[in-house]
Amino acid sequence: MSRHRIIALLFTATMLLGTPLRAEVDAQVVFTEARDLYQDKQFDAALAGFEKALATSGSPNARLYLARCLRELGRVAEAYEQLSTTRTEAASRAQEEPHYATTRDVATEELRQLEPRIAKLIVTVPASVTGVSVTIDGSVINEARLGEALPLEPGQHELVATAPDREPVRSTLVLTAGRTKNVPLFITGPGPAGPDPDKGPSSDSDGDASLRTTSFVVGGIGIAGIAAGAVFGAVALAKKGDVEDNCDGLACNAQGAKAAEDGNLFGNISTVGFVVGGVALATGLTLLLLSGDDDDEARAWSQRRHAHWHPAQPLTITW
Repeated sequence: MSRHRIIALLFTATMLLGTPLRAEVDAQVVFTEARDLYQDKQFDAALAGFEKALATSGSPNARLYLARCLRELGRVAEAYEQLSTTRTEAASRAQEEPHYATTRDVATEELRQLEPRIAKLIVTVPASVTGVSVTIDGSVINEARLGEALPLEPGQHELVATAPDREPVRSTLVLTAGRTKNVPLFITGPGPAGPDPDKGPSSDSDGDASLRTTSFVVGGIGIAGIAAGAVFGAVALAKKGDVEDNCDGLACNAQGAKAAEDGNLFGNISTVGFVVGGVALATGLTLLLLSGDDDDEARAWSQRRHAHWHPAQPLTITW
């Protein structure tokens, strides 16, 4: 009985046994057909079959043949990636399923044979820099793989690095088979987190304007208080003249008594006006001087800020 007939009988039998076993047999059928295509050197068709078998079963053997198809099609960097994954998965499963140890060893040997045919690129970014995105030929490099040796086809590649608030940088790399190129990204820009350069310090122009406004208001109250003190003082002096005209030193007539009472009242108001006005005027002057100091500090801070970095400063790449 032929192998295909046996597989067909097994497939028919498992139709009654439930979905999991049926799926496993389906994957085995697809794998066997794809392997026949591979042996007939129909690598494109075989690749599609192994991809389907791998998606269904997750078998390291399916991935091994998938990698071999990629290799035969000249996609050696992709083949290298798949062989690396095959080796890792087979090594893990061999602990419970010993037959996968052979798959692990075969993948290791085929990786060794591919080494001279691929180029490798290591892209490193300083740990202090966040938000950097790196692409090779339009494909994003997973952040977790920055710093790893990435297998690539030998030849020319386009590297693009971007980061928030920076101009993107593009660079053409030429990679050589059997060689590893290390590309460290040196990113210029701000150091530790600080104030937003567009907003400046929290006590900048808005705070200064508020302080100056307050100083003018308080100073105005002070001037008004002094003016009121002067006016009521003049009235009190006028009442003193009425007292002198209507009192003889021992007694006052009704007009003199009224003038004496009013004089005392206006004199007290004048004193309060001078005291309050003087204090308010001094306070307003102090606030005005303080707002001037804040301007100087803000200017000094601005000079230090612009000497440190500029928000439009681009990334730079050296290697």
